Amino acid sequence: MSDAVDELAIARKARAAADELADLRAQNARLVELLDVLRAQSAGIAETPRPHAEQKCYRCAAVYVDNKRRVVECQRCGAELDPIEVLHEFAVRERRFLASNDLAKRELARLHAEIEALKGDLQTARRPPTRVECPRGCGKFVAASDVHPRGVAPHACYAARAKRHLVPRVIQERWRVVTDAGGGRWTDMVTATRAAAVTAGARVEEYLGPIGDAAERATERRALERR
Repeated sequence: MSDAVDELAIARKARAAADELADLRAQNARLVELLDVLRAQSAGIAETPRPHAEQKCYRCAAVYVDNKRRVVECQRCGAELDPIEVLHEFAVRERRFLASNDLAKRELARLHAEIEALKGDLQTARRPPTRVECPRGCGKFVAASDVHPRGVAPHACYAARAKRHLVPRVIQERWRVVTDAGGGRWTDMVTATRAAAVTAGARVEEYLGPIGDAAERATERRALERR
């Protein structure tokens, strides 16, 4: 009895396996058909070159000139261009280049002139300073300078001028008697007034300028800054 049951179970399993195998074969056949259809369609998927109207450049920069066919073509997209338009564009570019070139030449000439002027200034600056006599009348020969008042370098000259009685020595002695023959020595106001009273045609002059080297330099520096 048990042997019969085992044989029945084995027979059922064999039928089930045979049915599954048939289903797999049918699915495989359908997949083969689909694969054949896809292979047949794949030949039409290949991309075809676009015509010139679609692949035309936004602006054709480089061109080919065909002397035989007498045409002008774009090197990138191959479109035929109007020769007059191409020549006009080249002419405009050439004129702009010539204008830019002339401007660059003028700018270069200006820069060369400035360089030569700076070289001259540099050579002048390297020259030893010229010594001239002090214009204030102190009798000294000092270095000439274009950046200082009166055209000379600062130096101590007030004391030398005071010895020559050109300027007063101290602020208390800033008056003097002036006649037609000239001015006298600087003294105090009382002495100058008394001397002018006993001298015919004399008058008293007061010195209103700065007294001392430091005061003179400060006054001249302020005047130069105002200018």
